[in-house]
Amino acid sequence: MEGVVEKDEQLATILRLVKVKTGHDFSSYKAGTVLRRLQQRMAVNDVYDLAEYAALLLKTPQEADALYKDILIGVTCFFRDPEAFDVIQRKALPQLFTDRDPDDTVRIWHPCCATGEEVYSMGILIQEYLNEHSLTTKVQFFATDLDVGAVTQAGLVSILSASLQI
Repeated sequence: MEGVVEKDEQLATILRLVKVKTGHDFSSYKAGTVLRRLQQRMAVNDVYDLAEYAALLLKTPQEADALYKDILIGVTCFFRDPEAFDVIQRKALPQLFTDRDPDDTVRIWHPCCATGEEVYSMGILIQEYLNEHSLTTKVQFFATDLDVGAVTQAGLVSILSASLQI
């Protein structure tokens, strides 16, 4: 069985290899999340040792891309966290729109948008609020994600400055 220090060093090596091959640094991600995704990739490749997986990354460049995509897997759906959306609807939206000049644009940034379901959910919630209160305030969303494929699937224009107008 590997020691904790050895395991940490091997994980750091794997993350460095992924960074070199993909340009993305996952060293500040939650260790548990990274390890779960790493274990999945190791099982797919029938590899059960971190050092052996690091060697696989060195000889198989596409494996770094596969691990990168697995780490970025977005867990999302429309209105995914009902309690959070309820708080937004009851508390945040009234504060956001009360006493606001109707000519002032409201800008909302949603990082880690994945394929956009949560961003679109927020758009739906805000549009309903505007309709209900007969408001004409312009709202602009900026939704970003590291995963270009997810942003493309979401139908957003650009990873850096995607915006939705409602």
